[in-house]
Amino acid sequence: MKIYNLLSALLQYPTKTMQRDVREALQLLEQDTLLHKKTRQKVKHLVDHISETSLLDLQIKYVELFDSTPSLSLHLFEHVHGDDSARGQAMADLKGVYSEAGLEMKAGETPDYLPLFLEYMAAISIESAQESLKEIVDLLEVIHQRLNRRETPYAIVLLALVELSKLKPNSKKVQDALKLSDGSLPNLEEIDKMWEEEPAFNGAANSAACPHANTCQKGVSS
Repeated sequence: MKIYNLLSALLQYPTKTMQRDVREALQLLEQDTLLHKKTRQKVKHLVDHISETSLLDLQIKYVELFDSTPSLSLHLFEHVHGDDSARGQAMADLKGVYSEAGLEMKAGETPDYLPLFLEYMAAISIESAQESLKEIVDLLEVIHQRLNRRETPYAIVLLALVELSKLKPNSKKVQDALKLSDGSLPNLEEIDKMWEEEPAFNGAANSAACPHANTCQKGVSS
């Protein structure tokens, strides 16, 4: 289950400590039996990229991808609820799930932050983690394809998560979401339009919209 810790670290904002830690964590990847060999090799390439690229370049690219492009946000409920009032209840529900698992959140973190969710995956059983990933596999695949279109090595982390779910994403839902946004860096006019539209995974797709859907269902469907 330590593979989830490595995938979590790879998606966090780059720092010198992070660059060192992901390099040291390579042994976790070599010991992993959950991912296919080809996927493990691509994850290793991302580790090499992060550890060998200048920190400033990494930080600039990270912000451009995950902070400046709403459709690539690592805050999962932004794709589900947007600014909907139900988001607050869903946050509270998911925070409760983490507390039950003994996972402590740092100041300023939100429960729907994907790297934090992956730390939770590492703290539960393989079977429970797989079930939780199944619930958001369509969203993970959409973000993966958007990252792939940006030609960034970060895409492999999302592909690895889809692989770990052991569930094939719903191609229609994925294509519908990609029609709304292909992951390109938006201009100001496009950003305004995005906030006016319904989130791609809102409403009916409860099981694919929320980490640990049984706990968060109330927040998603409200």
